[in-house]
Amino acid sequence: MGVRDIFCCLRCLFPAKASYAELDGASQGVELPAPAPAVIGQQAPPPREPSGNEGDSLDAGSSRRAKAQILEKLPAMGASIRLLRSKMSCNDLREVMEAIEALPDVVELECGCLGIGDDGAEVVADVLGTGDLVHRLTSLSLWGNGITDAGCSKLCKTLKERGAENLTSLVLSNNDIADGGVQACAELLATGKVPLRSLDLSVNADVANTAVSSFSRKMMGVPNVSLVSLNLSNNSIGDPGALSLAEWMASSSASCVRELDLSFNFVGNQGVLAFERIGLRTRVDTNGCLEVNRCLE
Repeated sequence: MGVRDIFCCLRCLFPAKASYAELDGASQGVELPAPAPAVIGQQAPPPREPSGNEGDSLDAGSSRRAKAQILEKLPAMGASIRLLRSKMSCNDLREVMEAIEALPDVVELECGCLGIGDDGAEVVADVLGTGDLVHRLTSLSLWGNGITDAGCSKLCKTLKERGAENLTSLVLSNNDIADGGVQACAELLATGKVPLRSLDLSVNADVANTAVSSFSRKMMGVPNVSLVSLNLSNNSIGDPGALSLAEWMASSSASCVRELDLSFNFVGNQGVLAFERIGLRTRVDTNGCLEVNRCLE
């Protein structure tokens, strides 16, 4: 078990207190503190769990009784569904996903640290592949689930084929994605059918130079990429990967990209200078932060 897996298990064992939406649909988000910084080249700290300003956290539990509780509470949760920090079987997940599919107001879905793996990602893809939910979603988050390239590719293929025309945010952080999954995300962006503005692939330790170089080459040939924010922090990217990203950022394809997070990787001076030479702002500190921003005109 790696360090990232231990962090994820700790979050599952000691979750933040969840709250439920009131029957009138009112809800509240849960803000968690940011992690302590780490030095470049050392194991990065666990990421702050994604949290929105709206929506409600639901600690799903691992038993069928908990699943029944989820199904009971779902109609009152409004437009933003958050299922967090529990182990869930694929059969239970399918039943919950089908119930979510039937709710016409749902536009945001977060499934965090459920332990669903590739089989669970396939369940999510199957449900999105058959109903209207895929056309309504504006945000989809599957962080901390042990998803590999296989699950990521299946999900991206479904989003691409169905045409998730309102999806602007995709979070696949804290998984086990590598070259194949990053390439699948690139192909999803390249279709132009899914208007992603934010893509989060942070905390995937196998995302390294080869993955981001392939991503950059794929994006170079795509006009007017919709992406505004790309999070690649807490991965294994070095100067070669940073140089390929800088080359892409200098092209017209990346003209919309305003934020690139490479914090807690292995990027040195060569990579930093590559961004600065093309007129991008960099924010670097000794704690491991490396953020690249495009100045607004």
